[in-house]
Amino acid sequence: MPTFEFLDADQAIKKIEYLKRNKKRSIVCIINFDEDTEERKTVNYDESCRLIECANTIVHNDDDFIPHLELYSTRQEDIRNIIGEGVMHDLYIAGSKK
Repeated sequence: MPTFEFLDADQAIKKIEYLKRNKKRSIVCIINFDEDTEERKTVNYDESCRLIECANTIVHNDDDFIPHLELYSTRQEDIRNIIGEGVMHDLYIAGSKK
């Protein structure tokens, strides 16, 4: 069963350190709730860190299938009732448990 938790930027960056160690890239899905658009691209460790540092809210979804970090441009107060406003970068961190 997935677990959700709020993280700060330092905690989130620790979750992606394997990208740097293994010179890997990650997939990020960019969802703009206000404009109803979606885009996918790959990012390296440095790009991932910049996204994390710019986020107003970071939610870690420790899913067994695809763990990921949800990076919101808006402040989210309730982890169980996410408000679809602004932009969310959904950074897949599969492989981080290896």
